[in-house]
Amino acid sequence: MHYSRYLLFCITGACLWVGGLITLGFEFGNLERVQKNFELVVLGIVGVSFLPVLHQLWQGIRAKN
Repeated sequence: MHYSRYLLFCITGACLWVGGLITLGFEFGNLERVQKNFELVVLGIVGVSFLPVLHQLWQGIRAKN
């Protein structure tokens, strides 16, 4: 693949990714249920962020047995 085509795909993909996530975040943030329970949304994000760590710990424990 030529560099100019690769660069075009990278820039297009980045713009679509950022624009899509901003739009989804805006729409999600305007939901009444999310606004009323925002602390639960934050706790959910933190909980999901720890899942890979817990998965790696679980694999390490299983590998020792």
